[in-house]
Amino acid sequence: MTQCALCDHGQVAQGVKVNGVQLSIVCEDCALSEIDEARDKIKMVTKTNALAVVKQKALDSIQHAERSNPMYRSSTPMQLFLAAEITALQKLAKNEALAKTKNATAARDARVTALPISISTIPAALRSEVLGDYCDVVENKHNKPKTSKRSVTTKYAFVKTIKDCMPTVVPALKQNRFGLKHPDALLRFIVGRKIKNCDDATERFVSFQLLVRNCIDRETHRMATYLTPSDTKAAIEAIAGFGPALAEATAKRSQALRTALAKQKPEALGLLDDNACAKRISRYMKYLRYDVQDIVSSLTDFYVTRQDIDTRKARLKAALAEWDLGRRSDSGFCDDYEYGRVDVDPQEVAGVMYIVSSLFEEGGHRAYSEYSHTMEQTFIDQVFDKGASWKDGVRVAMKMMSRVRRRNFRYYDNYYHGGYSSSDALDEDEEYW
Repeated sequence: MTQCALCDHGQVAQGVKVNGVQLSIVCEDCALSEIDEARDKIKMVTKTNALAVVKQKALDSIQHAERSNPMYRSSTPMQLFLAAEITALQKLAKNEALAKTKNATAARDARVTALPISISTIPAALRSEVLGDYCDVVENKHNKPKTSKRSVTTKYAFVKTIKDCMPTVVPALKQNRFGLKHPDALLRFIVGRKIKNCDDATERFVSFQLLVRNCIDRETHRMATYLTPSDTKAAIEAIAGFGPALAEATAKRSQALRTALAKQKPEALGLLDDNACAKRISRYMKYLRYDVQDIVSSLTDFYVTRQDIDTRKARLKAALAEWDLGRRSDSGFCDDYEYGRVDVDPQEVAGVMYIVSSLFEEGGHRAYSEYSHTMEQTFIDQVFDKGASWKDGVRVAMKMMSRVRRRNFRYYDNYYHGGYSSSDALDEDEEYW
């Protein structure tokens, strides 16, 4: 016998059922305490409403009873859970979240203590660039931030050098047409570059005008890929020639792609005007993180494997297997990928299939029609704009679906069997949340 998750002193009796549901995590007294006094009936919770407050994995750990749908008797039976057990799952989830937060906070405090620099000496406008998420409470498997200690100390040393040189640099910049509205704008711009060491920082700033001119003339587009939209705007405001140079560099991306592809695979140049590659090429022009060598490699691979249907099917099957998904026979996207009608990565197809499958499972065709485009675009933006992995991009999109589900899917079940049914409808014997 296990301890009750609600009262902490009762015992969960094996094989005992309350209102047709076998007890899993609460004792019989707690299960019977959740009643509607007006109707004198035990409260039951539908699966859809339960998913609004607990996760599917938690829901799978308790038992349920099946009842016929009060609106559509011929449809698939509804899954009903004891309200007491749903409350217990919420309590367990809350305790688990508090424990995770406590551990993550302790890990954060230990990191900050071990940091060999004083955070207060970092300019406020630059703290996010220097520290990243190093001093944040990070709740993941190992409570480890993405920003390393080495990265923080390196950027800190570089910023300190910049600050020391700023009194002599700013006048020199103003004399050479590179006027600044605020020194922090330039600091944000420089820190945005992925500089791996700061040994030559002082020497760089002795001839700082040349450094800035090099950034504008030759490194504009590369540096822009490391800046957020707000920092790009700050750089345009801080450095007079950066805006026009960025526009010119972006306009040259198309020619840079054609030149690189002609050098590596000249027979594949026809793909640049092929509708099958339009999606990949348009993303290359839109997302600055998309390097020209990456897209050239992708186009070359597509040229080689386009007619090799077996290879493309095997790649898609492997990508779908990472999400425990099978190949949908009615999926036009999968067909287009396998038969070389569209040039995308198999991981993208698998991610979209996972999102679509989840939408249909949670809210049927209505959820798919209303939210699939937004969620798929969020997935793509995370990968190509934010630099996230395919799986992380899907996870962000799924968080959006979780919010949407609580807001809109609450009263809809069993779409595939006669339409939507309202979980608010009352059966003669039970009350539903």
